[in-house]
Amino acid sequence: MSVKVYDRKRGAVYDEPQYGERRLHLLYETAFGRLLLGAVFARPWYSGLNAILNKSRYSVRKIQPLVDRFDIDMSDYPEQSYTSYDSFVTRKIDPARRPIASHPDALIAVADSRVLAYSVSHDGRIPVKQSSYTVTELLRDPELAAAYNEGTCLVFRLGTEDYHRYCFADDGEVIRTKSINGVLHSVQPISSTRYKAFSENHREYTVIETANFGTVVTVEVGAILVGKIHNHDVTSCRRGQEKGYFSLGGSAILFLLKPGTVKIDSDIAEHSRKQIETKVRLGEKVGEKVQAQLRSARRARRASGGHSSLVGAGAEPAHEHGDDVGRDLGPPRHEVQEGRPVEDEQVRIYRGHYVSRARRWVEHRQFPE
Repeated sequence: MSVKVYDRKRGAVYDEPQYGERRLHLLYETAFGRLLLGAVFARPWYSGLNAILNKSRYSVRKIQPLVDRFDIDMSDYPEQSYTSYDSFVTRKIDPARRPIASHPDALIAVADSRVLAYSVSHDGRIPVKQSSYTVTELLRDPELAAAYNEGTCLVFRLGTEDYHRYCFADDGEVIRTKSINGVLHSVQPISSTRYKAFSENHREYTVIETANFGTVVTVEVGAILVGKIHNHDVTSCRRGQEKGYFSLGGSAILFLLKPGTVKIDSDIAEHSRKQIETKVRLGEKVGEKVQAQLRSARRARRASGGHSSLVGAGAEPAHEHGDDVGRDLGPPRHEVQEGRPVEDEQVRIYRGHYVSRARRWVEHRQFPE
C-alpha cells in the first residue's frame, strides 16, 4: 500500500510507502479489523496506553528500523542519543536545516509534510480525498466557519517518519484557541473512504490575526496512536516560531484562509487538482499573498503599456487609483458597489480607493470545488 506524492525537488511523482501499512489494511479494509478499530484502536485510551509504552527505554529498538526504512536524514538533528521511541518522535531539528521563507508575501509550510490545497465552496464544503467536509464540522462554530466560505484550505499530512514539530505561518496575535474531543482514526488516505477523520478525531484549533494574511485558522488533528497534541501557550507569534508538536504516529494540520487572500504555488495547485500530495518542508514557500500578485501585474502592465494578462475576459478597466482584478483572485461574481470604499479582503483593491464602475466580476477557479 503506497501513496502517490509529488517531489518538488526532483519534479517527479513517486510512490511513497506508508508506516504500518499491513495493520492499516487490516483495520480499515476488513470487517473484523473495523470491529477492532471501533472497539479498541480508535479510542483515545488506547493511544494513551501506547504513548506510555513508547516512553519506556525498551521502545528504543523501534527507532533504527524506522530510520532505515524511510531513509531519515539524521544529520538534521543535533541530538543523536534517545532514551525512548517517544523522545525520538518529538526530537528537535537544527534550525539551520529548515530555513524560513522571510518575505512577508510568502505563505510557508507549517510542517514537514505532504500538502493538498483545496478551494472551499460557497456553502463551506471541502472535498478532501474521498470525503467531503464542511468548515462548520471542523470548527463546530458556524459563525467563524462562514468567514472561510469560498476561501482556501491547506491540508498538511504528517507521517510517522516526519519531524513532528510545527510552526506559525506568520507574525500575529492569537485571538482564541479551542479543543474538540473525538476519536483517533488514521489521517492516511486509506481511512478516508469510510471515516471523516478531520471532523471526527480529537483536534485543537487556533484563530490568529496575522500581519500579512488576515485572520487565519490552524487546526491540529490527532490521529491513531498519537498520544497528545502539544500547543504552546502564547498570545503573540512570529513567522517560523514553533507552535507545538505531536506525540507519536501520523497526524495532520489544516490551514484555513479567507477568500482572495493567497495564490497557491502552481505546482501544488496542479497536483492538488489530481489529488496528489506535494512533499514540503517546514518553512518553504507554498503560496503568495494575492496583493503581491496584483503588484506584479501592475508592474507588467506599466512595462508593456497595456493591460495585465491577469485581467479576466470581459473585465473593465479599473479606476486610475486602483488595480486590475483578475483571475484566481477572489470568489465567483463578487460585486462591489459604486461609490463605496473598498475594504473587502476578497477583492484586494487598496483601501481608501473607490471603484469607478457599478460592477466588477472576479473569477475564482484556483482549485476544483
